[in-house]
Amino acid sequence: MKRIARAAPSSRKPYHKVILNNLRACPFFKMMHHHHLLATAHASACRLLLFFWVTTALCLAPVSAQNNAYKRPPADVAAIVEAAPTPNVSISPARDAMMLVDYNPNPGVATLAQPFLKLGGLRVNPKINARQRITEFVGVTVQWILEGNKSVKIQLPAAGRLVGLPQWAPNSKKIAFAVDLPDHVELWVADTRTGKSARLGNFAINDVLGTAFFWPNGLMPPTWQPVRR
Repeated sequence: MKRIARAAPSSRKPYHKVILNNLRACPFFKMMHHHHLLATAHASACRLLLFFWVTTALCLAPVSAQNNAYKRPPADVAAIVEAAPTPNVSISPARDAMMLVDYNPNPGVATLAQPFLKLGGLRVNPKINARQRITEFVGVTVQWILEGNKSVKIQLPAAGRLVGLPQWAPNSKKIAFAVDLPDHVELWVADTRTGKSARLGNFAINDVLGTAFFWPNGLMPPTWQPVRR
């Protein structure tokens, strides 16, 4: 059998090595390679500096928290922000009195931090079966326009918080309003002449899908929407 002669190894360099050597000899390639090394070094330095800053901040955070108490703005600025806003106004059906409802424009953390569920585009507080509260109503006053602006302060319950604007009875003699408690919402009625108020019944109401109560006429007490899960 004939032996197949092997070709002698070529002394020429592979084509890709020739191209790479030519590129390395190119001034432009040397400049780009230099910039790449600088960029790599700069990125490493930035990462090291960021690590140093984060470590320092974590170490000093407890010390800063102990030395720096809660800070308030200057008194003039605080007075502007915390000034009582213009109350909401509701005119009586007889047009002889108006109801002024005061509210807090900056509700506290306890109000805003109440848990809620997102159901069908609504924010529902499951603890009280009601909408999420984002405004704090703090007082109600009735002013009798035709009687020299006589003012009657409505007595709100000591426990609980007023919900929204009270509703006038059609004869203007009473108003009805809801009150939030820790686990339910109550319905209250107040006399617009004396300011005395009392809870209506021993049931809870639900305002998730709209107004929880309304006045059918001037003689009957308000009708309510009971709680149903």
